[in-house]
Amino acid sequence: MLIQEHAGKPFDKDRSGQLGWVDEYDPLQPEAIMKAARELSSGDVAGPISVNDGYAVIYVQDVRLKNSPDKQQIRQQIRRSLALAQAAPLEEVEKGLRDKYGARILSGKNAS
Repeated sequence: MLIQEHAGKPFDKDRSGQLGWVDEYDPLQPEAIMKAARELSSGDVAGPISVNDGYAVIYVQDVRLKNSPDKQQIRQQIRRSLALAQAAPLEEVEKGLRDKYGARILSGKNAS
């Protein structure tokens, strides 16, 4: 296979160039490849595409769309966000617990 002979990275050779599932805006992939992939449908091929270390040919095997959250999931997300917004900063919670239980934090000098 061409990829086995010409891949620049051992990882690419081992996986025969397959990336697996890739998010639409994956920051780890070259933008030129991602831009081309966004314009393709399942079964389409694009390339050669110029990338930093040569050229790439991409084949989109399948496209998986993100599921929109249902009303229950949206409510849970909103509740979680509100609870986090209303919660005291972690430092205050820690101080409150130390005061309540009389706990102290010992540094390396004080711990003996």
